[in-house]
Formats: sequence, C-alpha cells, structure tokens
Amino acid sequence: MLFSPHINAISKYYKLINQLQWYWNWSGKCIGYFDKGFLWNSDGKIIGKFIDNEIYSSEGNYIGESYKGNNRLCIDKSKIGKKIEPFEMTQISYKIGNDESICTLKIYNQLEDFTVTD
Repeated sequence: MLFSPHINAISKYYKLINQLQWYWNWSGKCIGYFDKGFLWNSDGKIIGKFIDNEIYSSEGNYIGESYKGNNRLCIDKSKIGKKIEPFEMTQISYKIGNDESICTLKIYNQLEDFTVTD
C-alpha cells in the first residue's frame, strides 16, 4: 500500500493518454489532441473548439476542420469567414508531448494545410 497513490496517478495518466485522439496536418506534423470538445496543443493550451468536424477560434472564426474523420486537419477555403458565437478559452489541459510526424498526404485543391501560429 505504500506506493498505491503513485500507481493510481500513473494509471490515470496512461488511461488518459490511451483515450486521446491525435490530429496531424496534411504535411504530417502533429498539431494536437481532442479532449472535452476542444483541440489542444501539446502544451495543454486550446487551439480551437470542435463543432462537428469544424474547428473555431475563441473569437468564433472558422480555423479549419478534420477531413472526413481521418485525423488530418485542413482548411476548406470555401468556409473562410464562417463564424459562430465567441467563447472563453480559459481552461488548461495536460501537457502531453507528441512531436511524432506521420506521412505526408497530397491535399485536395479546395483545401489548404492546417497550421498553428503561436
């Protein structure tokens, strides 16, 4: 019983890690993970809020989307300018490093690759 609090904390961490849904851009760069309806970067800061497969900034501006559920993020040029109600992004989540890149895919003409500016 001496180590049980540590074991419980480690168990919770691994359970969290295994549940996360990670997202990459079409260039193969890891962008972040989905948790609690938001897209988070690896530093635990919110990039945007998911509404279905679309992602919006805290100002309510369309910033991109998950392309057909394949965990690749892109920007549909026809949706630039689309807005929702602004929302607060004060939460901070877990800092979880994942800089693993995956293979590059050719992006379709009506789409742009998703990038994040700090």
